[in-house]
Amino acid sequence: MRFTEHLPLQPATDPAREGTCAAWVAERMINGETVQAGDAHENGWIVDDQMIDHISEYVELVKSFGGILEAEKFVTASTNPLIEGTLDASVANQTDGTLRIIDLKYGRRIVEPTAKQLVCYGWGEYLKYPPGTIDHIELGIYQPRAFHRDGIHRTRTLTPEQLHAEFLKLWQSAVESEKPDSLATPGTHCRDCDAATSCEALAHTAYNLAETVTSRDQRDMTPLELSRELDFIDEAEKIIKARFDAVKAEAIARGKTENIPHWKFEPTTGNRAFTEKNGVTLHALTGVNPWKSAIVTPAELERRGADKELVKTITHRATTGMKLVRMDSDELAKLFTTKPEK
Repeated sequence: MRFTEHLPLQPATDPAREGTCAAWVAERMINGETVQAGDAHENGWIVDDQMIDHISEYVELVKSFGGILEAEKFVTASTNPLIEGTLDASVANQTDGTLRIIDLKYGRRIVEPTAKQLVCYGWGEYLKYPPGTIDHIELGIYQPRAFHRDGIHRTRTLTPEQLHAEFLKLWQSAVESEKPDSLATPGTHCRDCDAATSCEALAHTAYNLAETVTSRDQRDMTPLELSRELDFIDEAEKIIKARFDAVKAEAIARGKTENIPHWKFEPTTGNRAFTEKNGVTLHALTGVNPWKSAIVTPAELERRGADKELVKTITHRATTGMKLVRMDSDELAKLFTTKPEK
């Protein structure tokens, strides 16, 4: 908090702009407004067909829960210190005492339903209901473009007491962060800190991770050592990336008026687009037919009225490869509780 309170407002990155646009599309769809590919958010991001497909499925899900649905709702979890934010969607069903918090994540960096911001959203929204009307709170992440073993909608459910206990830990951290002698402790959270460039703790941690040690010895690692090494490198990679992203953003901002030795700026470009928009003219100029017809996506076919169960029988999700993923405590427990087949 001390490092960031006097910093100028940082420009939004492309992933942030895209995510803001996706949330805007979702809000409009939830409110029954028309939105289509080609529309633009005020930040300049253009809506495409893929975003329409993904967000349509998200809106369909949140509407299926019943109850009171609200989108882009500003909530306050505490005032001293101030903890507040805008949640993407909440659904309160007082019939069964369920409050659902659904956070739309349009990026590909995996987010789990244990995310701290969900706890803050959940507690802030829970406080708005009379005592006894909400029995449990379901915290959920909806992330349509990132592969996860638990699917694109991942949830966990807490009682009000459990949610309050988790929020209290965050509140206590917020209290500590506002002290004049608060400590900066580097970690993966540094990726989202505007002060990461000027933070000595993060810089020195990154330097230590890259310290060079010479040796002539070599041997293969045991499986346990391999696991521990993966844990270390995974954490180290995130910390190094947090530092690199912060310093790169600083260099790009200052490079407009200063020279950065040994580094240069090259323009980035998008896909080519015709300056001539008339298809007949393009055909006449090139002698090649510029039009094409294509099968719509499964999601678009369903929006046009196709039966979803039928569509399931004629679609599949292709496996594009394999990736290494750390097992959580539940999966580890299953390794020791699953009975062997006879």
